[in-house]
Amino acid sequence: PEATPDVLVMAKGLASGFPLAALAASSSLTDAQPPGSMGGTYAGNAVSCAAAVATQRVIREEGLVENAAAQAPLASLEG
Repeated sequence: PEATPDVLVMAKGLASGFPLAALAASSSLTDAQPPGSMGGTYAGNAVSCAAAVATQRVIREEGLVENAAAQAPLASLEG
């Protein structure tokens, strides 16, 4: 059976180790939060945000998602 998460939390790898975190959720959850209520020690700063942009550029330009998908059968425990 498939599962759909209510909330997806991500950090560290977003900015190649710089302090940055993100939270993704449906609008039904996020709209219930008042502006500014979701924050913490990993809230974005200019350097971390620039690192995140550079990280995403490398992922895209080097085809890392496609490479991971191609490697997945090799990592299968069933194979």
